[in-house]
Amino acid sequence: MTQEHLIRNRKSEAGFTLVELAVVLIIIGLLVGGVLKGQELIDSTRLKTTISQIDDIRLAVQSFQDKYGAFPGDISNPSNVLPDCAATPCSTAGDGNSRIDAGVLGAAPGTTEASRAFIHMSRADLLRSMDAADTYLEAKIGGEFWVGYSTGTARSAGGTITVRQGHYIVLNGSAGSNTAEAGQGITGAQAAQIDRALDDGDPATGTVYGVGDTTDCISTGGGYIENSSAADCSVYIAL
Repeated sequence: MTQEHLIRNRKSEAGFTLVELAVVLIIIGLLVGGVLKGQELIDSTRLKTTISQIDDIRLAVQSFQDKYGAFPGDISNPSNVLPDCAATPCSTAGDGNSRIDAGVLGAAPGTTEASRAFIHMSRADLLRSMDAADTYLEAKIGGEFWVGYSTGTARSAGGTITVRQGHYIVLNGSAGSNTAEAGQGITGAQAAQIDRALDDGDPATGTVYGVGDTTDCISTGGGYIENSSAADCSVYIAL
């Protein structure tokens, strides 16, 4: 074998040069950065859409009151005034006491005023983003919305945060429940973002309350736990 042939074989067996490796690493870095930035934009869009959903729900409840003189879910004659409301659970009357009562926690859809409120608003064509077959409105950020009346009791797992008496839009993973269902609500970071966008960012004050345990949602010091990926939080937003 000639020396020229040996040199040619060695060249053909040579690996990447430092310049080539550097170019590959730069390309990989750009791709990773693009993916992360894209995910950040998606998360931001979901948050903004969720805020818009909250505004839509608030307007829908107010419009329902103006039109029918009662709260959705609490209305005493839904089958007489709402379109396509002849069958249960839509036709089930509320007690007309001007409160959207939640009833028993974890109750089946349609068995409480709170679990009929979105059905009534949907039938009244006030929530077009909600499918006719749904009982609750799914939040774009994750979890579900429901509306209900709080009598002013402690809502956090440790009983440290008291939600003032009144009506609230609630975002969590178990519609009709007062506390976030483990792994089915929203994260502490998402709850904090909603609180900061609508209120003061403090889970215990203002018009937005954070609800959840002291492991993944609300710290013992009172702030949101934003570095946990567990979806164990709920937020109560004054209606």
